[in-house]
Amino acid sequence: MDTPQETAQHQISGGTTSVEKLWISYIANGGTAPPLVFEAIIYGALRCDGFDLQVLSLALRDRATGPQEF
Repeated sequence: MDTPQETAQHQISGGTTSVEKLWISYIANGGTAPPLVFEAIIYGALRCDGFDLQVLSLALRDRATGPQEF
């Protein structure tokens, strides 16, 4: 199973999403990393904590399925 970072890399390289669109979803889900830090996390240049990985996972889900409504 891919890590959230690997999934993000695959989706970006495959044209499914972009770093910018994924970052917007990340921020909408409570993420706090600025754009350049976020990109560094995706490509493994910076380590991140569990919170950022969870929020990245939510952002990936939202980009794949659209925002969840309650």
